[in-house]
Amino acid sequence: FRKAFDTVMHKGLLVKLKAKGLPPSSVNWFESYLLNREIVTTVDGITSSARIVDRGVPQGSVLRPLLFLIFIDDLGDNVSATMRLFADDASLYRVTEENDIRKVIDQVNKDLLLIYGWSITWKLYLNIDKCKAMIFSTRERNTLASLPPVEGFHIHQSTTIGVEMETSGVGSSGNGDSTVVATNGILTETSSGGCGACGSGLGWSNTGSMNNRRVYHTACVLTNGKVLVTGGYDNAGYPNSSELYDVSTGTWSYTSSMNNARASHTASVLTNGKVLVTGGYDNAIYTNSSELYDVSTGIWSYTSGMNNARAYHTASVLTNGKVLVTGGYDNVIYTTSAELY
Repeated sequence: FRKAFDTVMHKGLLVKLKAKGLPPSSVNWFESYLLNREIVTTVDGITSSARIVDRGVPQGSVLRPLLFLIFIDDLGDNVSATMRLFADDASLYRVTEENDIRKVIDQVNKDLLLIYGWSITWKLYLNIDKCKAMIFSTRERNTLASLPPVEGFHIHQSTTIGVEMETSGVGSSGNGDSTVVATNGILTETSSGGCGACGSGLGWSNTGSMNNRRVYHTACVLTNGKVLVTGGYDNAGYPNSSELYDVSTGTWSYTSSMNNARASHTASVLTNGKVLVTGGYDNAIYTNSSELYDVSTGIWSYTSGMNNARAYHTASVLTNGKVLVTGGYDNVIYTTSAELY
């Protein structure tokens, strides 16, 4: 987690203490202990006015680590993989036969999405830069190199709680099983080694980097052949910026920004060539807003919003030109609703 101990919501912690079954008198004691704390800053003898602090477990207290552990105790309640927590770090792992590895990677990614939703709900944000994903196997590494990695940095060596791990042979049961491990957050950028099992002429090569770091963004191929990337999250905030990738030059350039910042949204190229962006999350709300990008002018404009706010949903352009939006999360429920644009 990013600045984990200092960003625990006081009111959220009280909710969790009540859920643990603490008697009202104890919850009231913790409420008086946590709420209405003030902080001031002094520089060169000048002291600022006091400001209420509504986050963070108090420093210097023996209760600090205990309260943090209570706050994150339900993090793994809904995940299907095995989870291990150590202070503000978390690890997920699964063991599988090699012929099931794609299924397991999909399952781990679904668990990571649940964890991301938990972090947004409780405003304890993940440290994206510390995300790592590893596959352990006794088989040759190249036999796994072409598989789609878990969302995150696909690495071959890591140190976790002082233990050095390598992907070749470590963590194996001895019968060729593979273990997929994802630790410390979620990231959709991936890197992988050479693809020894893909065949001649296939593989990965570097191209120009985007101007902005981002995750949970969208990318779509426009009718002019360029690629439009929108929104996302960059470990500092939720940008509304957009960029265009020129396939002929391998370079990125800015285009006009969306009207709303958003991540975990969708982007669909319509039959008229415009791009429809729907929903998402902007660090404050799950939105129902929608926007259109005009490829000819490079300008964004609002269009009618969805009936339901949602993020992590899907959007499909149908053969009749309409767009079908399904499912997602609205900060209350994972919805079954669908709508047409």
